[in-house]
Amino acid sequence: IKEQQAWPKSQTQARAVFLCKDNENAGDPMAYRILKITSTLYRVWASTRMRNLENWISSWADKAHFAGIPGVGAEDAWYTTQLEIELQRLIGSQVTAGSIDVFKCFDQIIRGLIIKLADEAGMPSNILETYKAFINDLTIRQQVGRSLGVEHTHPCSIPQGCPFSMSLIGL
Repeated sequence: IKEQQAWPKSQTQARAVFLCKDNENAGDPMAYRILKITSTLYRVWASTRMRNLENWISSWADKAHFAGIPGVGAEDAWYTTQLEIELQRLIGSQVTAGSIDVFKCFDQIIRGLIIKLADEAGMPSNILETYKAFINDLTIRQQVGRSLGVEHTHPCSIPQGCPFSMSLIGL
């Protein structure tokens, strides 16, 4: 199936809404997660295409991956890690663990790099090229309450709410 290369202007706009991660610091702009809400049409298209990508994802996924892999997520990682720690403690082993959170991860992604990585990893070109056309043409309007800001673009970043985003981060 040949994918559409040009999205209608109304479909390449996203609202950036702000989700406070720390109510104690609500006055600090860095205490907010910025969620980019894309159009319903795009999200339905991308969700459908993600189902088409299951074989591609399984070609690079590892059993230790808990991000961007269909059927697993953060809770699976937490439970699996806790079970492993508990097992090691029961048999008398010492355990050391750590975790990392990439600060503003989706906002710092260099799109050209992640698109090149997806291409090198064999993401089907018809899906990748359509995604690339959409993401590079995406304009953002920040939303605070009912007010929308001026339309602008972001040279870096991928939308956190996009169906492709977690798999691309996992890749």
